[in-house]
Amino acid sequence: RDLHRVDRRQRQMCIRDRIYDKLGILEVCGTGYAVALSQKSEFSVYAAVRAMRGADKERLAQEAQARIREVCSAQRIGREIPVSSIAAAVSGISGAAFTEISADPSYEGVVACRTGEYLVLKDVQVDVYE
Repeated sequence: RDLHRVDRRQRQMCIRDRIYDKLGILEVCGTGYAVALSQKSEFSVYAAVRAMRGADKERLAQEAQARIREVCSAQRIGREIPVSSIAAAVSGISGAAFTEISADPSYEGVVACRTGEYLVLKDVQVDVYE
């Protein structure tokens, strides 16, 4: 337990030192800087997957959830996620005949991320049907 605490503390100090080093370089160069905290923007993904005859629906649902989480996993500061990229990942699953994806909130097929925000996947729901 103590080793875990020491290790975590060393990582925190290393991250802090790297940030201070970068800011110090900016100060030496005479460059002004501002630090702003980003706000979390949560979104949810819903998938309807039509299974091919004889496909394992439970496996399909689990794999669809895993692929959605993979596509949406990185915290993306100021970047958007096209719903089409989520659909492409899910439609490539063996045994899936058709996939329909929606995200909330989304606008014109994109999970948008405004300036000063980062996207975090809040919820995934997958319905598999024949």
